[in-house]
Amino acid sequence: MINEGRHPLTGLRVRVTMKGETVYGLARVRFGEGHRYAGHYEVQRVGAASILAPFESVEPGPNADRIPPGVEFPDRREPYRPAFAEPGVKQTRAEISGANVIFPGDYALLRDLINEVKPGWSADWFSHGCNEFRGTRKIVGNDGKRIEFTPMKGVFSDSGWPEEGDDFTIHRTRKGIKLTEYDPDNAYCGGRASCVTITFSPPSLY
Repeated sequence: MINEGRHPLTGLRVRVTMKGETVYGLARVRFGEGHRYAGHYEVQRVGAASILAPFESVEPGPNADRIPPGVEFPDRREPYRPAFAEPGVKQTRAEISGANVIFPGDYALLRDLINEVKPGWSADWFSHGCNEFRGTRKIVGNDGKRIEFTPMKGVFSDSGWPEEGDDFTIHRTRKGIKLTEYDPDNAYCGGRASCVTITFSPPSLY
């Protein structure tokens, strides 16, 4: 078990001391058990590449009045794409978390799903957030870019598939194939805010 000795620092300004050098940045991703970089933070810097820093080398950054001259910190509000978390990492059991981080989904799995879904399938739809919609739609078309649904008054008639690099996960369940997309504007330390969850089911399951 990896022990940081303190609360996780993801999403915080930090100071890193490695090989006698001190650098400043934002701890964007925490790599825990099961990941090849377990025991490290991915630290984003201004004007330089992100670095991997062992937990023990990272400490909270100084207050604004104690920042050395010329030091800048990245904007924590900006969505961040990790440099060391490979696409599809959220499909695995690896303990990995980040603040306002976009974890690209496994596009090969998505391509398989796109190719599998046909007219006649059902989409059990759950939109999270203020524009919530829950219901089951019947699929009437799928051109690989957009899904078309049976027309329904006052409800959307089509929807786009995620694009390569977007934040999503795909899981096969007893009821079908579940696709969940995440909203980078509402990501938070320790997890991500779901945007849409769709469970696709072939006619044979109904």
